Amino acid sequence: MDGHSDRLRGATIRVGNFAVDDSPVCGTIHDVSEATITLPCNGMEGRYVSVVIPGRAEYLTLCEVEVYGEESTTEDANNLARSEGVSVNQSSVYPLVPPPNAQTAVDGNKETNYARHPCAHTKEDFAPWWQLDLKKRHKIETVVIVNRMDCCHKRLLGAEIRVGDSAHNNNPVCGTITDVSQATITQLCNGMDGRYVSVVIPGRSEFLQLCEVEVYGEESIHQEVLLESSGEASGALTESAF
Repeated sequence: MDGHSDRLRGATIRVGNFAVDDSPVCGTIHDVSEATITLPCNGMEGRYVSVVIPGRAEYLTLCEVEVYGEESTTEDANNLARSEGVSVNQSSVYPLVPPPNAQTAVDGNKETNYARHPCAHTKEDFAPWWQLDLKKRHKIETVVIVNRMDCCHKRLLGAEIRVGDSAHNNNPVCGTITDVSQATITQLCNGMDGRYVSVVIPGRSEFLQLCEVEVYGEESIHQEVLLESSGEASGALTESAF
């Protein structure tokens, strides 16, 4: 507080799994009249905590930073998308090296800059899709999607998250993505039952890009044999399914 306190005005505190300024905002500093500034983050989860002064050239001076919280209980072990025995598929694979196939959306890497780590990336398909086959019916509580943010983030607008027992396009919609301003998109599915979790962009030709998909829930108590008119469900979408 030696005459330069205004430099910190407008600084944002970010918390998340992305380095520097890609994580969600906990709060913004507006009042610099006191030496100590406290911002509650209300249980936001993340590996990184950062202080950023966005949009201008400035000196960032911090005399002390204290962070209080506890280790998150949500670990990869509870992420159904990374469970042993599950499989993933997508409508097509964009021709890049290494290939940005469906598996790159469940490799545990939440990097949003494609140049640093590939995301799952389809060709410009009509109604492109990505699908997780859990092999058994589960009660799906939450689906977390990490969008590509170095460019093209608006491509994901209108994408639907679907949960159900069909390998085709008739599963109920858990939710539709209408806001892509943040890298991490969380959709509550509130215990929807299904073997398959899919992300679909309906009704238009588009590239589908998913840097990471996390699915949280638990195995359903009552399992049933999943049959279609032609026999047992195939367990994977066909290119024309959507």
